[in-house]
Order: sequence, then C-alpha cells, then structure tokens
Amino acid sequence: MKVIKRDGRIVEYNREKIYTAINKANGDVPENERVKKKQIDNIIRHIEELNKKRMLVEDIQDHIETELMKIKKYALAKSYIIYRYTRALVRKSNTTDQSILSLIKNGNKQFENNKNAIIYKQRDLIAGEVSKDLSKRVFLPNKISEAIDKGLLYFHDINYFIQPMINSIYLNYPEMLKGLTINDIDIHSPTNFQEALIILLNIIHNVSSSIYGEITIDIKYLSNYLREKENIDQSLKMFLLELNTLINTNGKTPKVSILLNLDSDNKNLVKLIYKIIELNNYNNPRLIYVINENNNLNNGKYDYITELILKKKEIYLISAKVMQKNFNNIFAPINHYFLPPYKDNEGKSIIEGRFNQGIVSINLPQITIMANKKEDIFFQILDERLELCYEALLIRYHSLIGTISDISPILWQNGAIARNKKGEKIDKYLKNGYSSLALGYVGLKEMALNMKDDEKEQEKFAIKVLKYLKKKSDDWKKQTGLGFTVYGINNSLISHAFISLDKEEYGEIKDITNKEYYTNIDSKLEIIKKYQNINYNIGIHYLSINKNDNMKDIINYIDENILYIGLINQEGGQNEKRND
Repeated sequence: MKVIKRDGRIVEYNREKIYTAINKANGDVPENERVKKKQIDNIIRHIEELNKKRMLVEDIQDHIETELMKIKKYALAKSYIIYRYTRALVRKSNTTDQSILSLIKNGNKQFENNKNAIIYKQRDLIAGEVSKDLSKRVFLPNKISEAIDKGLLYFHDINYFIQPMINSIYLNYPEMLKGLTINDIDIHSPTNFQEALIILLNIIHNVSSSIYGEITIDIKYLSNYLREKENIDQSLKMFLLELNTLINTNGKTPKVSILLNLDSDNKNLVKLIYKIIELNNYNNPRLIYVINENNNLNNGKYDYITELILKKKEIYLISAKVMQKNFNNIFAPINHYFLPPYKDNEGKSIIEGRFNQGIVSINLPQITIMANKKEDIFFQILDERLELCYEALLIRYHSLIGTISDISPILWQNGAIARNKKGEKIDKYLKNGYSSLALGYVGLKEMALNMKDDEKEQEKFAIKVLKYLKKKSDDWKKQTGLGFTVYGINNSLISHAFISLDKEEYGEIKDITNKEYYTNIDSKLEIIKKYQNINYNIGIHYLSINKNDNMKDIINYIDENILYIGLINQEGGQNEKRND
C-alpha cells in the first residue's frame, strides 16, 4: 500500500508509524484507558485488510479513531485526536522556513533562468513564499489547498493572494495622459511626443509594480502627440531601451503588449507603427499586429509594413475580419487572453481600464488517468474539480471586494483603471462583467489521447469537453453576474508543474506523462480555426515560418480564419520568444 501525505508526496506504508502514534496517545491516559499491543494489532489489521492500493494519511487516522471508539476507548480516542491536531499545528507553524532560506542563499530553482537574480528579485520571491504559505494555511479552505498540492488545479494568484493585487490590465493610458499624480508630483498632459513617451514609461513602471501580470496598450493614442515631419527614431529607441532595463518593485521588468492597428489613413499613426516595428529588436514589448484588407499581402497599401514585421523573430497577429465577427471591435489580448465584451450604461464598448481579477486552472489529463477511459466517471470527476475551481475563483473575487482606492492610487485614482476618490471602494469594477475571472484549462490534447484511441474520436471528445467547460463558465456568469470565462493556458511553468505531480503519482504513461509539458491543441492553422470557433480564448499557439513558406497564403488564411496567433520566424531578427 502507498500512503499519500498531506503535501502530496507518496510514500510506502509503514505500520510502525501507527504503533508510534497510538503509543504516544497511550502515554497521556490512565492505564485502564490504554490499549494493549494485541488491540493495536487488530486496528492495524483492519486498515491493512481494506486492501487499498493507496490511502490518504488522513483516512488512516480516521480509521484509527473509529476503531478506538468501537472498543470504547473514548479517553484514548480523544488523546489521539489531540495528538493528531498538535502534529498538524507543528507542521503548519513554519512551513515557509526552508523555501525562504533557500531563496536567501540563491538556492531556489526560480533563479536558474533569471538573469536578474538580485536582491529585489529575492524580496519578491520571499514575499511570494510567505503569501503562498499563509494562503494555503489560513485563507484558503483545506480542500482548495490540498487540490493545489495534488495538482488538481493551479491557483495563479497564490503568490500575491494576501495582497489586493489584480492580474493583467488593458491600460487606460489615454485617460492618464490628461493628467495624473505620482509620488505627490502632479504630471500634466504632455505637449509633444517625447514627453508622452516619458510619462508612459513612468505609468508602466508604477502600474506594473501594482499588479502581477502584464500591461496591454493601444499605440494609436501616442500618434496624437506626433508631428508630421518629426524625427521620432531617437525617442523610440530611448523608450524601448528604458522599457527593457526598468525593474519594478516586484523585481521584474514590466511585460508590455502593444496593439498595432493600421485601421486609418492617419499618416502619423502609420509612421509610428512602422518605426516601432523597425526599431524594436527586443522581446519586450510584444507587438500585436492586426491583419486587414490594407496589409494582408493582397496588394494592400500597407503591405510593406507587413513584410517588415514578418522579418522579426517573434510576431503576433490578429485578424480584423475574424475579430469583428466575434467582438464587433478590434483590441489586443491581455497576456494572450481576450477580455469578454463589456458595454457601459450608454451601450458603448469599453476596453481600456479593464482587467483580469485572477485565474484558476484545471488539470485535465489527471482526470482521464483516474477515469480509466470511462466517460461517465470522467465527467463525474470533472464536475467535482470544476466546483473546486468555481469556489477558488469566488474566493479570489471576495478577497478583492471591499478594497479601497488608496491601496493603489495609480490604478484606482489616477485613471489606469478608474478615477475614484480617496477611500472609495473598487467593488463596482469587480462586478457585472467589467473585469474577468478565468477558468484555465491545461492538457486538452493529452486528455483526449488518454481517453480515446481513434484520432477522430479524440478530436470529438476534446471539443465536447471544451464546450462543457464553456457552458459551465456561462452558467457561473448567469448565477453570479461576474465575468467568468474560459481560457486555454499554454504556460510552460504551470504545465510542467502538473505533469511532474502526475508522473510522481501515476508513473510514466506513454504520450501522457512521459514528457516535460502538457499541451492543449496542435499548432496547425486548421486545428486552431476549429477550436477558436468554439471558444475564442484558446490561448496563444505558435506557427513556425521560414523563407521557403508562401507567406501570402499563410497571411490570407489567417486573415480569413484565425483570431489570434504567434509566428516564430526561423530566420528572424534578434528578439527571442518569451516564456509563455
């Protein structure tokens, strides 16, 4: 028999540990209340005769208490319960020590791929460990904490959960450029392009210190400060260099996405878009380029700009045609995730100033392993896991309710999200779909592979599950009025965390756990099209391109069919793919 510990580790069953625990309790009661060795043997035999392949340590302890009560050893049962509770307190009292000491000594694996493993990064990671520990011990219900430890779900916000911080944001910087206050310094509206860039850099730095996700902006508003014959090369070079060398108070370089949409004949906007593509040789900001009838390589007037961006190493494309069909609007995703449509009381679509409250992701392959190819069992377990995700997302929402604007003036008072007064609560921005709560999913592909043998049946099952997740999310939205939505997670860190726990628990399973990462769907255009038709938020998928590809055909297919995609140019420029 294997025993599953509280932290998710699996160890060999050891009957001596039961002897030790009962004897400890024996020593705390009068002699007539104690159990003899034979009675302990009977309790152990009862547990072993259950013939379980695996047992939770809590279940073993429950059986011990029940058997003690059966033989009327009530005082001993009480003593054992107290012993069990005391041990739990000891376990919980200092669970962060090792991880924090490891961080202080730079021994934590989070530093291995971090080029800026310095003191302020340490501060952020230490704060994250404290938040994670307090969240799991104090703020989250035990069932949610255990689900996280066992890889049932991933609580994206746990490292920042004890603070009222939000995830990613679509920055309302045109509102902020009307005037704001940073560190008690009044900043007035800029009078030229260079001033606008300097103020934007300050905004990005301060906003990124108040959130833990990414910032998305639409570049078109900057063109308002540009003069037709102005040389902007030096200003843009400065902006890009500063952006990539900034370190915020979280110890990170702010991650920014910029929407490039050639939707007008505004000469300043065309010039600005061309120049930022030409000069950006970094992996930050992420350039999100909109394909439309003017630049889809069908003799459009801006084809030359498309040809320029296709020379870059990393390219992100949106089809204006597909997006208009889905949203009746054009806007960028925040961290590869499109905010659900939202209209104000006057029926106007609102994009800038909206945000994601948090994400909880579900481990789909693990459910199939437990279901053993039986669909009814799969959906039974899926429903149980989705209820956990729903509860965790509501906890995220309730943790933000009641927050006052003073907690982050840059967000709530200076226009990044809102222009609230001091002391005013942010609650209205958490309700009615203004901001989102995302149900993430990981491993859609491995889930289908493990449930069905035939390729067509695999695709059919994956689509069935995706529709089921979307319906659940829609049901939650109707029940609560909150902005629930479904999001395909393609994050390598989360995927690796899930697969590592599953490999440890269930061993290596061919094509499922015998690799480094779970995936959602294959990055083929026809597959992406099919799944995006079910749910537009399937996350980012990358297509590799090279000089031998017919780019006109690829761009035309994307223009007609694909909402959002990343292209990796095998012969591209200097910027490297970000770790998404």
